[in-house]
Amino acid sequence: MQTSTLAPRTESERAFTSPQDFYRRRDFGQKFEATFAFLGKHGGNLYRVLLVPMLVTMAAMAGLFFSVFSSMPTLERGDISSVQLLMVPAFVGLFIVVMLASLATYAMMYAFVKRRMESPDATAPLTVAEVWAEARPNMLPLLGYGFVAAVLVMLGYMLFFLPGAYLTMAMYLLPCVVVFERADLGQTLSRSVGLIRGKWWSTFGLMMVGGIGVFIVSAAVGGVLGLVFGFMGVFSSDAVGTAGFAFVQSVQMALNMALYPVLFLLLMFQYFNLVERRDGISLQWRVQEIGQTPAAGNAASGTDDTLFRPSYGDPTL
Repeated sequence: MQTSTLAPRTESERAFTSPQDFYRRRDFGQKFEATFAFLGKHGGNLYRVLLVPMLVTMAAMAGLFFSVFSSMPTLERGDISSVQLLMVPAFVGLFIVVMLASLATYAMMYAFVKRRMESPDATAPLTVAEVWAEARPNMLPLLGYGFVAAVLVMLGYMLFFLPGAYLTMAMYLLPCVVVFERADLGQTLSRSVGLIRGKWWSTFGLMMVGGIGVFIVSAAVGGVLGLVFGFMGVFSSDAVGTAGFAFVQSVQMALNMALYPVLFLLLMFQYFNLVERRDGISLQWRVQEIGQTPAAGNAASGTDDTLFRPSYGDPTL
């Protein structure tokens, strides 16, 4: 008896190369399973694509860290010399580089997923050029919409606190809305708030568990390195100890940069889950595929993913 291609499968069995593998209802644990299953199949390709923006971000963050760290003794004495004043433009410049490189990292991460699910050849690795071509149009919207969202969140915290906390979780979904839906500012903000309605606590719990996991791994690595350096007597000398402390911080910084994409992939699967619950995207896709001839490359699944045009609940799309 032939098994239906639409029958439920475990996350590890999904190829994550077509929309119906992403737009699905998932419970709390299944979002973690989907994240690690996706990384198991596409993590190598994803991290190769993200390598350059991640390295730029780490280099700029290291520059910021060393700038602040080297200025601390002077600031503690209350003496701000002309050298420190000259460092201010460099500090601001490095901060801007960090923000832009981080923005490029997450724009390219979601663009990678979007291009992966739309690629006609599910087996071909995606190149940096392909992903950047997908991510580039989203950079300005992410920057501008993100700034507006940050202002709204700060106002929410300043006024009543609870609106700020609510908007914080909603705005975590904003990059997904920008990349996958290409909406304008008003639609993006209202969409992010609409998706989180009734699902604030599950999104908060997902962020908490994922964030704690990242913190534990980073702290464990930093703790092990600290113990090793302590037994070696590295911290007994001020000069060598400072270098050792800076090295530990740099390792933790690099590890955090490598782990944060995992956290944002978790949020991405929460986004797909919320869209599916709200709009029934996979049902739309199944309706569209009825009576269609399988496309080349999709004959095994009996579906044509090029027909997938999510309307997000808008019948005019």
